[in-house]
Amino acid sequence: MRFNVDSYILFQLGERLFTRKALALAELVKNGYDADATTVTIGFQNVSNPHGTITVEDNGEGMSYDLLQDGWMRIATYEKQRNPFSRRFRRPRAGAKGVGRFASRVLSTQLILESVATVSSGRKEKVRALIDWEKFKAGSKVDAVAIPVTTEAVPFATPTGTKLTLKDVPEAWTQEDVHLLRKELFSLISSFTPETGTSIRQAKGDPGFQIVIRSPEFKEEEGPLSETFLQTYAWGRLVGTLDSSGVVQYTLVRRKEKQRNTFKPDRKFPNVGKFSFRVDLVRYAKDQFPGGEISLREAQSIGREQGGVRIYFDGFRVSPYGEPNDDWLGIDSDRARRVVGFRELEGDFSDVERPMLSIPGNNQLFGGAFLSRVTNPGIEITMTRERLLENAAFDELRGCIRLGIEWMTVQYARWIAKNKPTPSKRSPLEELRKTREAIFQKKEQIGPEATAEILQSIQMAEHAFQQREDDRISEVSMLRVLATSGTLISIFQHELAVMVDEIQEVGENLDKLHKKLSGPVADDIKGISSQITSWVESVREYGKQLGLLLGLESRTNRRSYLLRPLLDDIVRPFSRHFSEYGIVFINHVNADLKLPPMYKSEIASVFLNLMTNSAKAVKESDSRKILVESSETSNDLVIRFLDSGPGVPQERRKEIFEPFVSDSAPDPFFGQGTGLGLTIVRNLVDTYGGEVKFIDPPQGWGACLEIRFQKGALN
Repeated sequence: MRFNVDSYILFQLGERLFTRKALALAELVKNGYDADATTVTIGFQNVSNPHGTITVEDNGEGMSYDLLQDGWMRIATYEKQRNPFSRRFRRPRAGAKGVGRFASRVLSTQLILESVATVSSGRKEKVRALIDWEKFKAGSKVDAVAIPVTTEAVPFATPTGTKLTLKDVPEAWTQEDVHLLRKELFSLISSFTPETGTSIRQAKGDPGFQIVIRSPEFKEEEGPLSETFLQTYAWGRLVGTLDSSGVVQYTLVRRKEKQRNTFKPDRKFPNVGKFSFRVDLVRYAKDQFPGGEISLREAQSIGREQGGVRIYFDGFRVSPYGEPNDDWLGIDSDRARRVVGFRELEGDFSDVERPMLSIPGNNQLFGGAFLSRVTNPGIEITMTRERLLENAAFDELRGCIRLGIEWMTVQYARWIAKNKPTPSKRSPLEELRKTREAIFQKKEQIGPEATAEILQSIQMAEHAFQQREDDRISEVSMLRVLATSGTLISIFQHELAVMVDEIQEVGENLDKLHKKLSGPVADDIKGISSQITSWVESVREYGKQLGLLLGLESRTNRRSYLLRPLLDDIVRPFSRHFSEYGIVFINHVNADLKLPPMYKSEIASVFLNLMTNSAKAVKESDSRKILVESSETSNDLVIRFLDSGPGVPQERRKEIFEPFVSDSAPDPFFGQGTGLGLTIVRNLVDTYGGEVKFIDPPQGWGACLEIRFQKGALN
């Protein structure tokens, strides 16, 4: 007997391995890189509807008939491991598994391969193969399906290269698909050039590698992150080099001061192998972006989309490292937990107070680690090409880069402390008074009328500042009270949990007693037992509500949560109260809608405030309904919170968001309220680049509050 292969394996090597369109196309691009191409061009024709065509064409060395048969047509060939470098430019070959070509099966039902190669001195050959993927049906043998192949001699002046024509693309492509593809492909090749050089030196004369996308049906997209952005706005650049013995050296160059620092720790990383990495730190502050070509807001948007430390393996990017929300170095996690110490660097920051609090987020870091299959054999890519194996070498890789970032953070914290502006000891009111005195002394030069106007303006400014300062002090005082209340609530939550368990035990004992009795007394005991069980369940639901606000995970794990199930969790504890008052809560949020990356406690705070406000508003109405719904535009994600209460008057729709402004009456269940609920909602939404406001409600509703996030904020 001999093994044979069912055609179903092509499904496993296609759809199962390459779950994203962009990843599938990236595999076909790698073939051009391995063939010493300088350019790969991806073209789209009529793909905005199903059954369009995609072409992938390179100017590499091409394939002869023999290479097509013995290499490309052989599943899981060992060729690239036997010859790990390309022939002409000595590039480390990107593909190693021998299955990347089946990515074309994900993208189309038919593949036409045309390739021109030099087969002997003075002679070139063109080979053409037609592959109909639909003929490879499960249950048939792979080698039973014939592939038509033709060859012909071509003039020697014919350029070499390979063209893949993917016909009958089953799914229509959208502008968003092309945007994601462009983003994936342009990040596939490292846009960072490590100052120390890559681990594998390319042969002299390698002109580099370029990817061109031609999509006439769709508007042009932005290219990769410009090196100019980092050269102009980065605070500093960290370069790390690890030699083959596991010794690492870090170098930090601060842009403006042109100052260079180096650090060689005692810790070694023997399992990784020789590699280098580079990380730029961008500081988001107004003085860093003083009205130049890029605003602070635009820079922050770039950071959200392209920030992070990526990993490049043999020149190609490995996903998802460095993607938004991928915290593979644990940086954002430690920022959220407010970690304050570095174990290995304690002697290096004795002059800096708690430097860890200055650790930059992933959105402030732009960089890459440059690895090779030759010098880093312990680093292995998974079969799906989407991650690295989590082994000892990978742990050391992560530790090596993280240690460098921690050392850079110490230097950054020291720089912040040194350059922190000295606050003026004089208050703004004192400054205004001095200005008023100076104006009064020059009233003859200025003129009586102008002097009077200026002094009146200064007086109004003094009054406005004093009013705002009074409001700020009042708000801070209330926040201090609320913070103290939070501590008390945490204690109450613990004690309540103990009491609830004991009450439940009493209920269970009553239930056992009921079973031993009969008659009216037994029925009374059964009723009491049922009531206790209902109370226990209700209190436990409220305990879960506290967990959403105070739990460790809710305060430390920032990620993009599905909103619909969270809303159900927020409302569930109030179901008994809503039932008593006939309040109907309707959750019409789309099942797949995700909010921008936020802490769960922040989401709970926003919608708990909105829900309690609406509940109080509808209690006095004939119709008592609360509805949450969602929609999307081309640019925005929209959430609307509606209720059937009396609504908010047009002239009060802005004022109602100010601290301590409230229209709600005291409620026996929800309490008096602090007047800070909508202020908290506005501040949290603003933090994530969103907008919240009251709008005119649709027919049949009293109030409609709209929350709008830009889709760019979801990354």
